[in-house]
Amino acid sequence: MIASYNNEDLDKLFTNIIPNEITREIVDFCKEIVPNSTPVKIPYEPEFGAVSGDCYINIEKKIKQSGGKIQYGWNIRQINNLFLEAEFHAVWKSDSCELLDITPQESEAKHIIFLPDMKREYQGRQVSNIFMNISGNTLIDDYISIFEAIFYMENKGGRAEQHGLVLNQYEIRIKMELVQLSGFLLIQAQTGKTKKDQCFCGSNEKYKHCHGKILHKHLKKIYSR
Repeated sequence: MIASYNNEDLDKLFTNIIPNEITREIVDFCKEIVPNSTPVKIPYEPEFGAVSGDCYINIEKKIKQSGGKIQYGWNIRQINNLFLEAEFHAVWKSDSCELLDITPQESEAKHIIFLPDMKREYQGRQVSNIFMNISGNTLIDDYISIFEAIFYMENKGGRAEQHGLVLNQYEIRIKMELVQLSGFLLIQAQTGKTKKDQCFCGSNEKYKHCHGKILHKHLKKIYSR
């Protein structure tokens, strides 16, 4: 049984996730994603009527209204000193080749860090986020494995082309458990705890012998179904 945690503590980790500058870590991360491209800092100006999470549709509407083109790439985020995350994204490219992000997001930043990708396009299928653990803490590796497993579960087979909830009851229950576990992992890692420390559930066992084992059993079942 997993205990509860304070959602405010988790929310604080995601309040400032847009990097202010392009650091060496970000450059190295981007080279692994698109070796021949360079991350750039571009302005963020949400378009009136644009819908959060629908960047491709937003850009199509913008092109009809103002011309220009769609530029595919990756939106780079950093969650404290824990990990970097790249989300496949699209921004508007003006006729003068200036890039602009018009899709609404929760961040109050006036820019995003964007990695152009000239070789990929949106094909109607979900694209998995890419992560890099920059903390050296293997709890973050477990956090990343959770979201990779959830993506696999939600997008295996023909599910990648479907919209809305496509999970069965077993998968819904497992997803809820994994999402809750992921929150604990972030909070534990942020406070300096590791797999060798006592598990957050109060079992008096080390995490790696308790919920660490439970997690890997779940992962094995997900990938074997």
